[in-house]
Formats: sequence, C-alpha cells, structure tokens
Amino acid sequence: MAIVIVGMLDEREEALRTIKEQIERRGHRTVLIDIGVGTGAVVPALKADVSSREMVELARGAGSSATGRKETAASLMAEGLTKKSAPSTSRASLRGSLP
Repeated sequence: MAIVIVGMLDEREEALRTIKEQIERRGHRTVLIDIGVGTGAVVPALKADVSSREMVELARGAGSSATGRKETAASLMAEGLTKKSAPSTSRASLRGSLP
C-alpha cells in the first residue's frame, strides 16, 4: 500500500519533500503526484512518481468530460487526479492521501 502525496512541485517542492521523507521514515511507501501548472520556468529537483503531464493525458483520455469544453489547468488536474486515484487505474493500493 502507498500513501499518495498531491501537490505542486514547482511551488511547494521543499514542503512536499519534507512530507515524503517523514512518511517514508515511518516505513510507508509514497506516491508523489505533481499537479503543478507552472510555465516550466522552475524545474524541481524532486521527481514526481506521476507528472502533471500524465494528469493532463489522463484527463484528456477516452471518456473524458474535459474534452469538448473549455479546459482550465485546474479542471484538467482535477479530472486526471480523479482518474489516477480510481481503484481500476491506480498503480498501487492506497492507504491514504495528502492534498
């Protein structure tokens, strides 16, 4: 099982790193999901297990309600995260999540 950490790496890298390290020190596995929508000017050193690009691809995939309407970065991230955390698409059994 894994604990999912969701955040914007381009804005909150240090906080996300601290959370990830604290959880892992307690013997839990983490899955870090980046929902950053920045311009790419900031390149975080901490690597996400699931990138914001993957979130967008999930949101725009088959059966998406995001297609055919004006897409905002927030709506794409929300839809991608919903799909990623669904039991049928998740890479790991989830123990909990931290927004």
